[in-house]
Amino acid sequence: MKRFNSDLVNQTLLLIDVWKKTAISGGKISLEYLYICNASDKKYNTVFTQKTEQLVDATKNLFGTSDVCFSNYSSHELLKLYQKQKSNRIAIEFKDRPLSTDFNENGIGYIGTVKLGQYREFLTSDNGEIRDDLFESNIRHFQGSVDVNKKIKDSIENPSTEDFWWLNNGITIIAEEPKEVGKKLSIENIQIVNGLQTSYSIFNHHTSDLEDNRSVLVKVIINKDKETTDNIIASTNSQSPVSATLLRATEPVQKDIEQFFINEGYYYDRRKNY
Repeated sequence: MKRFNSDLVNQTLLLIDVWKKTAISGGKISLEYLYICNASDKKYNTVFTQKTEQLVDATKNLFGTSDVCFSNYSSHELLKLYQKQKSNRIAIEFKDRPLSTDFNENGIGYIGTVKLGQYREFLTSDNGEIRDDLFESNIRHFQGSVDVNKKIKDSIENPSTEDFWWLNNGITIIAEEPKEVGKKLSIENIQIVNGLQTSYSIFNHHTSDLEDNRSVLVKVIINKDKETTDNIIASTNSQSPVSATLLRATEPVQKDIEQFFINEGYYYDRRKNY
């Protein structure tokens, strides 16, 4: 153990002591060593590799477990971890059981209408605010009191004989891991890639009255492939005039530039109006 840092040795000895006191009750242990530095990429020599192997082997022998690993993180991995979207699983309730459809082996989709009040609940976080993380992959943010949003606001606040979804293009959601139970669809890693203006307008102006029978059209596409996601974003945002610049807002390099400017105390307008 003389090869290792004294603080590491002390912490290891403490862990061994705790383990001995709890092992009698049948506890199991898993350990992960993290080596983190500011280097731009991971480069290490044979001596470093031998040290890590020795550490892992010694840990396995001391604790009698095979669940031990050693992970290296450079600034590149740290940046990816920081930018990684927080996992979210939310259930959305449709008016009727959503129509499910698949396309060869490329994925499955769901189509249906959701009451305005139910959709507002879907958008609302535990603290009562809109779930802004659901719109991270959108190419622009809420545009405020522009003409189209004024019209959406008016149609929300002044019900007519026409259903809301008849007058609106609706919402496109990309998600993973669907679980369907009756009218409810539970989905994970949700991104609303089209319909941000409609979503914000519903959140800002609807009363959450579940007796309001009006609804919004919702498409849910189950997909994990980034290239497919980018194609969906580009296609669903091409019905109205959108510059090529805006369509680049979700590219990884744009997110890296945004983070760089934040660290330097500047704001980078990656998504229009954000």
